[in-house]
Amino acid sequence: MPRAIQEVKERMLSAWHDVEVLVAEAVEKAYVVTPPTSTNRPRFLEPSDVQILPYHYRAWWQAPGRWRYDREIRGRDLDERITLSFVIDNDRWAVRRDGDLRSQGSRADAEQEQLTKGDGLWYGRPYLTARDNAHLWAWLNPQLWASSCSFVINDTTVPLPDDIYHDTNVVHVLAINGAWEHDSFPDCLSDQQRMNWLDDLERDEEIGDYVNFFQLWVDMKTGFLRRITGEGANGRQWDILVQGLLTNDAAMVHPDTFAI
Repeated sequence: MPRAIQEVKERMLSAWHDVEVLVAEAVEKAYVVTPPTSTNRPRFLEPSDVQILPYHYRAWWQAPGRWRYDREIRGRDLDERITLSFVIDNDRWAVRRDGDLRSQGSRADAEQEQLTKGDGLWYGRPYLTARDNAHLWAWLNPQLWASSCSFVINDTTVPLPDDIYHDTNVVHVLAINGAWEHDSFPDCLSDQQRMNWLDDLERDEEIGDYVNFFQLWVDMKTGFLRRITGEGANGRQWDILVQGLLTNDAAMVHPDTFAI
């Protein structure tokens, strides 16, 4: 049964409602954009594509004030992967690099220093609350897409060439960033509006680089995203596959997960 755009957006806007515990993981594949004359068929984790290895992400949330985000970044060598772990336990935070403690402190001090403000979003914002940090990441926050983008629902009776889902609860959406509908100077927006804005400068600014439109796979049972792709003029820029996402009773969190 076809879904209405408003129904999909409302489900996405309510995804985080009543979520007390969350455990999620995703893998991202970036692509070398080929010249227009080359064939660039949709692909995800294609074995022969070894130019850029995938990146892995894991997230844990426990209300009201605990958050952890493990993110792989590239080392000096193209094939080297380093894991940054950012942990918030109420008013304290810590950053580990491949398990080794690199920095820690209080949110009050980080807020005074505006620590990481204006920097690339490598791991998070120590001056924000745990919940606000959880909502910074576009693959984990459907509200950003529902608030910022214009949607076209692309449900068809025949699966798309690169569709990996055959689930009637998953809705395929084409999304165009509608940032031009907002004031181009985010200082004019309220704090809450900025947190719901995909182009917030304190978010990952690279998500929209060279992207003409996005593809979203929305799970209508949860409101969360199962997959996101960024599509450029010459081919796919990146592809994020949410490999697992559990909430509340289904989400098991080890007691040491948020250790500072």
